[in-house]
Amino acid sequence: AQGVLFALNIYFNTYLWHLSATQIGLITLSLVLAPFLALAIATPMSRAFDKKWATIGLFVASLAFYCAPLTLYLLGLLPTHPTPFLIGSLAALALIATTLSIACGTLGGSMMTDVVEDSAVRTGRRSEGLFFAAVILVQKAVSGLGAFIAGALLAFVHFPQNASPATLDPAVTHNLALVYLPTVTVLFTLSILCLTFYRIRREDHDANIAKLAGELAQTSPVEPASAVAQGAGTRALGAAAGE
Repeated sequence: AQGVLFALNIYFNTYLWHLSATQIGLITLSLVLAPFLALAIATPMSRAFDKKWATIGLFVASLAFYCAPLTLYLLGLLPTHPTPFLIGSLAALALIATTLSIACGTLGGSMMTDVVEDSAVRTGRRSEGLFFAAVILVQKAVSGLGAFIAGALLAFVHFPQNASPATLDPAVTHNLALVYLPTVTVLFTLSILCLTFYRIRREDHDANIAKLAGELAQTSPVEPASAVAQGAGTRALGAAAGE
């Protein structure tokens, strides 16, 4: 879903909204606030709700705001020429969508950490590297698949090569929007459905932490009292020698 979104966003900015490079840069610049706003959202959300439902809620909300510009365009509520209203609307919607997406990703990373601890309880092994390497591998693979789907959508609407924003038939970008919205909605919905299989609740996580802490306490070597006394005597002699 992200691969399709990122690949086609430049096409909509250039050929549908007719934005200049400077205007696109201004919209992108507004996104620097997103990580800070996401941090302010993710922390209280994780405290108020289970991570699973907080993440799903943020995911659904981000999808709504990512799709909002094209939905408003299809409803005739956004112009297709760069006005201050259009640029401000696109910047605000992009900022909200990106903020929600980053907050969702933050909680998703926290959920993966809980999975690592749950696995350690079940198997007796710590496998952080394996889990997070698998996540990154899958992300790279599906992002490439998303770029492929984006290319297929461009071919489906017969988007011309070396197109000019001034001469491109508006029906082409209109058709692209019509196939883009259901595609990303279906892909994001599948992602959300995957999250419903997550079964670690807050009480499960707390129990895992307590069990791992207990096992660590049992396996930690305790220094014998004689060794402690001997070490203290050695330090005393060293201090006297230093004097």
